[in-house]
Amino acid sequence: MQCSWLGERVAAPDLKTITRNVILGKAAGNWGPNATFRFPVRGGTGGIWAAVARTLPPEKLLLGGSGGDVQTVDADAKVVTSKDGTRIRYGKLISTMALDQLAQKMGDGRLVRLTKQLYYSTTHVVGLGIRGARPLNIGDKCWVSCASLTLDIYLLL
Repeated sequence: MQCSWLGERVAAPDLKTITRNVILGKAAGNWGPNATFRFPVRGGTGGIWAAVARTLPPEKLLLGGSGGDVQTVDADAKVVTSKDGTRIRYGKLISTMALDQLAQKMGDGRLVRLTKQLYYSTTHVVGLGIRGARPLNIGDKCWVSCASLTLDIYLLL
């Protein structure tokens, strides 16, 4: 994925509309294709991936975090070795790992050096839950995207 998708998915800001909405306390409307997003009834956005995982044969499913984290990828032998030592042979490998991390797992020094030339961005996703009734003033909010924002979050227990 590269940055050209941004113009199609994120609305361009209009200073006049932003100013008017701030003064009137209105939420912005018509944010292009991201104006609406249907969340699963149960499980939030993670419910999507849980549903996808249920379509796979259980014996073919290995998730990270329980010893399934990838340690090495031997592209020549077509074998992935997990943290717990499990060796998995593959015919074709589809990876969602960041390319620089995949190159490191492959142990290919030349490929690692080439990945240092890539540009990329990262995202930190913070989920907050609210007990009780939802406040009316956030009823039309689903998510907020803040570029170049330092966020300090304090959780009081």
